[in-house]
Order: sequence, then C-alpha cells, then structure tokens
Amino acid sequence: MWFEYGRKETDFLARRDPALGELVALRGPIYRPRIGDPFACLLHSIVGQQISGRAHQTVWARLSERNLISPEAILACPEEALSGLGLGPKKARWARACAERARELDELASLSDAECVRRLTDFPGVGRWTAEMFLLFCLNRMDVLSKGDFGIRKGLALLHGKIAPDQFDFWRELYSPYGSVASLYLWELAAGTVPGGKHAQF
Repeated sequence: MWFEYGRKETDFLARRDPALGELVALRGPIYRPRIGDPFACLLHSIVGQQISGRAHQTVWARLSERNLISPEAILACPEEALSGLGLGPKKARWARACAERARELDELASLSDAECVRRLTDFPGVGRWTAEMFLLFCLNRMDVLSKGDFGIRKGLALLHGKIAPDQFDFWRELYSPYGSVASLYLWELAAGTVPGGKHAQF
C-alpha cells in the first residue's frame, strides 16, 4: 500500500513552485508506504517520535517480528517488556494507553483533517506532528505539510533558503491542497537521496 498521487498533483505543484517542479522531474515518482491499519499506523508514528529514521526502523522491526503491532498484543505485553524493545518507558506507556482506545481510531476516516488532529491529540503521547503523520500515512490525506517536521523544514531550506517560523504558512498555502505530495519530495531532498536545491547548508 502506497501513498497515492499522480500527475495532477505534481503538475499543480510545479506551476506553484518551479524549483519544486524541477525536483519532482529529477526524482520521478515516489512510492512511500502507507499503513492502512489505524492503530498500527499510530503506533508507528509514536515509535518514530524524536529518533532517527534508522532507529525508528530498528525498533519497528523488533515490534513487527514479535507481532506487537495490534492493540491486543500491546495490551498483553508488560510495559517493561515494550520499553526493553527500544520504546522507552514513556512510549511504552503511551502505546498501551492508545491501545485501550484503539476503537476510536476507526471513526477518523470520515472526519475532516482538523477534526482528526483534534481527536488524535487527545490521545496520550500524540502531538500535532504525530497526528499529521497519521493523516498522511494512514488516511492518505493530500494536504499535510507539517511545520513540526525537521525534514520538511530542511528540504524547504535547501530549496529556497532558511525559512523563518512565521514564513512557514506561506509555503503551506502555496502547496495547498497538495501539501502531502510536496512533503514527499522535500523529505527526499532533505535525506540527500536526490541532488538539488540552491542552498547547500541548513
């Protein structure tokens, strides 16, 4: 399962931001995996909070190998055991608390982005960034450009120069309603997997 987008979205972004359009043309299509199961996707985002991509992959692999990605499995596993797999005490506690409310996640697909974020940030350990990643990688919502994401800010800086916090809304509005697609390419630029950008430093 991949994040779904096409030429309509990339052509729109290229018209709004020619520099981003050049990046899209250079990189080509991006096949970014999605997690269709709401609880697994939320858990995946919680695991990834404040750690590197490599560490995120390692911890998620440990949970997956032990089939600890369902609410039932998380609730059956002691916090100490979850923490020992690399989650740490806080994330282990949050994972179990979210598992207890997993049924609420099934309601989110029918709600607006703003209401989804409001509902999700009521869950323990879930802030705006985690909620926005859920919108993008579970619900395939098209207009997520997260101000709280370091990679997106780095990608914008590489493409256009350092972005002041009060300027971020300009880019969000410029890329709307396809901010999620812009995010995919900005992440690639930030990760160094595709050359480009006027500015070598961040």
